[in-house]
Amino acid sequence: MTHQDSASLLTLPVELIHMIFDNLSDFTIICSLRQVCTRLNSIMDAYPGYQELDTLFLCDEVVGCDQIKHIVNALRNNPTLTEFHLNANHIGVDGGKHFADALRNNKTLLTLDLAGAGVGDEGAHLLAFGLQDNTTLTTLDLGSNNINAEGAQYLADALRNNTTLTTLNLRVNDIGDLGAKYLAGALQNNARLMTLDLALNDMREEAVEHFIVALRENRTLTTLKFDWYRVEQNLKDRLKNQIKCNKKT
Repeated sequence: MTHQDSASLLTLPVELIHMIFDNLSDFTIICSLRQVCTRLNSIMDAYPGYQELDTLFLCDEVVGCDQIKHIVNALRNNPTLTEFHLNANHIGVDGGKHFADALRNNKTLLTLDLAGAGVGDEGAHLLAFGLQDNTTLTTLDLGSNNINAEGAQYLADALRNNTTLTTLNLRVNDIGDLGAKYLAGALQNNARLMTLDLALNDMREEAVEHFIVALRENRTLTTLKFDWYRVEQNLKDRLKNQIKCNKKT
């Protein structure tokens, strides 16, 4: 936006600016108009469409790190946003850091979809740190994020302290049996998580053994998605029976 455009926004009536907003996408309003000037920020905060925004889908947008900064700023100011979907936008570690900062302060977001965001182990570490202070998020999707056992350990540490997350999607990563050990250990101290998706993570019998032990203590996990075809029938039956028992409690 040019200096002349910004200057004109200082004098346009609020009603006219709201009419302009009515013809713009949520993505454009948040990422292109935020922080242009203080007056526009105030008008945006009072705009009914912005205040009533509860779900934001940016899966088809090309979102870079600069836009992520504006989005995270919107999360701090918007009192109604409960779902954020950024599927298949490669925001990397820097983007993960911005969202981690948002999780530490946001009090309304319930669902955060960062599948395919490319945050890796370092981004998982940052997000795990944010989860430890978050008290509202219930669903986190980190599928297809190049997360290994190291990243799983960070997330496991967060699960030991987080009391609100009920669904964690980690499918299509490279967590392996060691990462499964960390996550299973965390379940012994977590009484909230109900769904854990670990499909396509190169896990085998050793991982199943870890979860069998964990579910002797954990009574809340009712859905565990796994590469069952890699597991011998005896172990598969033992773990599935424990999950069935949890569903009955």
